[in-house]
Amino acid sequence: MEVKSTLELGGWLWIGTAAGLLRWNPDSGAAATAEPVPGWRGVEVQALAADGDRLVAAVYGPDGAAVTRCDDDGIPGERIAPPPGEKVKTLAACGGMLWIGTKRGVFRHDGQGWSHVFGAEFSAAGGKAEILRLWHRGGRTLVGSVKKLAPDDRPALIESADDGDHWTVLPQPDYQDLVLAAAAGSIITRWRGARPIDKRAGYKKHPITAGQIAEDGTTAVVDGDKLEIARPGAAKLAAYHPAIAEAEHLHLVPGGAVVAGAQGAWRFEPASGTLTDLLPAHGLDRRPGKLKRLFLLDGALLATTTFGTFRSFDDGVSWERADSEWWVLDAEHAARGADGRWWIACQRGLFRTDDRGGRIDYHKIKVDGPHYAELRALAVAGDRVAIGTKQGLFVNRPSEDPERFVRVEAFGTGAVEALAWDRSDGTLVVGTAAGTLWRWDWATAPQALAEMPIGESTMLAGNGIAWLACGDRLTEIRGRAPTDVTPPDARGGLHLTEAGDRLFVWDGQGAWMRHREGRDWTAVAGWPAGVRHVAIDAARGVALATDRARLFRIAL
Repeated sequence: MEVKSTLELGGWLWIGTAAGLLRWNPDSGAAATAEPVPGWRGVEVQALAADGDRLVAAVYGPDGAAVTRCDDDGIPGERIAPPPGEKVKTLAACGGMLWIGTKRGVFRHDGQGWSHVFGAEFSAAGGKAEILRLWHRGGRTLVGSVKKLAPDDRPALIESADDGDHWTVLPQPDYQDLVLAAAAGSIITRWRGARPIDKRAGYKKHPITAGQIAEDGTTAVVDGDKLEIARPGAAKLAAYHPAIAEAEHLHLVPGGAVVAGAQGAWRFEPASGTLTDLLPAHGLDRRPGKLKRLFLLDGALLATTTFGTFRSFDDGVSWERADSEWWVLDAEHAARGADGRWWIACQRGLFRTDDRGGRIDYHKIKVDGPHYAELRALAVAGDRVAIGTKQGLFVNRPSEDPERFVRVEAFGTGAVEALAWDRSDGTLVVGTAAGTLWRWDWATAPQALAEMPIGESTMLAGNGIAWLACGDRLTEIRGRAPTDVTPPDARGGLHLTEAGDRLFVWDGQGAWMRHREGRDWTAVAGWPAGVRHVAIDAARGVALATDRARLFRIAL
């Protein structure tokens, strides 16, 4: 069950999930689990805050969105509607006032209504002021973490000592180095980690996803699959477990820590390596989360979900958990190398498997400068791996060090959104966010093929031809001539993959196939609505598809 929010209050750890509210007593013993709070079944608890000793929650449920005040036992009471059009991402409360963080900044409710107290000027100018987290420090000092702040989209730490009337802004120098926690002269950021607020630290190999600063100065972070705890005057404690990777909530408790996120909520005891599920079934709707991506790895079906990574050899009738270094893989792309090794590009890391997903290992990306692990595209040519990131194109040098990746300076430091390897001539086709499609031979200067919109895209290449699906259009590029080859019945949101020697295109309503050299599209009969991802077994004429909730098997 996906955890959306957590809060320590009144001796309890309150846990807001996608299906209700629970609470857990940290002193109840290692075997104790969380208990459901009455009145919350079927309600998504997006954010939690404390107003004195009372709980406040931002919720989405059958009655719509609201900020809800609770009694001493967490039972919901007064409901306050959020500002029109605003989705609450985080929440703070103090002295009867409420503050919410949204994509447009901070809003305050003083008992009479909402006012926009931070971010209005940026939003009016078309800029960003998305708030990731709000909290109070030392009484009434309101603190916030900003994801991207205009004009240069840098993260920032903001503070107000007068309930939001005036703000101090501390921009962070590094792109995507989001503030996860700040207190008592210390700060924890995504890429620089825990440190004194006036110091810089080294660049991490992968991003920190959760952090806590305790009152005694102890800091704790989730760094990949590692929990690291640093107590004043003591050596750092580090412990590893695949279940904690990608956790977004962290709380130190007697004997260890609670980590929570898409994978649920778990008590982890570093000394023994013991892991306890705090959210067993309690009669709540224990929705397992989302089935996000499907990949066929030489006959093995790999499914990445919000609660783990699994594989199947019978089209999803039965599943086994993959032995993955991180249980939760936010996978976007998979590509096969010449030696049978499969590479999996996730949003925050690169992984590899030599046995079709039986064991999946994290592959360190060593670069001279930061890449921020925002992997947008992947292509494998023999033993060469190319990754497209928000910071450009990087390729490895397997003969020297398979973990060493170098930036291809010809493509600059802008985002690379699409990659495809053309086996016919060994070239790499590269699509940049700047709107240019290139062909590159891995050695000389790249050749521009066409100018076109290239946002989040999928691409194939072969025999000197490239196909790019972006938005509501499928484009074929022969030489330097782009042609619109979108299926006539397509409605937009197109995705592209291959089915043997055929192109396979789908959107939220239908799917179509055609031969690469053909012109006429054939609609796939019985295609379900709402499909988000597809894996094709061309040899058996089968498509396996998911709408993030169900798995479909469609004959082609």
